[in-house]
Amino acid sequence: MIPSFTTSASQMMSKWGELVSPKGSFELDVWHHLQTLASDAISRTAFRSDYEEGKRIIELQRELAEHCVQALASVFIPGLR
Repeated sequence: MIPSFTTSASQMMSKWGELVSPKGSFELDVWHHLQTLASDAISRTAFRSDYEEGKRIIELQRELAEHCVQALASVFIPGLR
């Protein structure tokens, strides 16, 4: 798994390197990049593909998780509340 993590992190760092201005400094909101890094690492280790190829699978899993949370919130069990 380490080579997959290394590949994902080095791709993210190279993207950041492209964003740097000639002055050598810039401000970056890293939240989206870290989400993509985590998704890419998971996709590489679980699906043997990069994030772009596994993006649809991850989106479907995220949607399924949201539906599960909504379904659990709507279940009424007498005496639970």
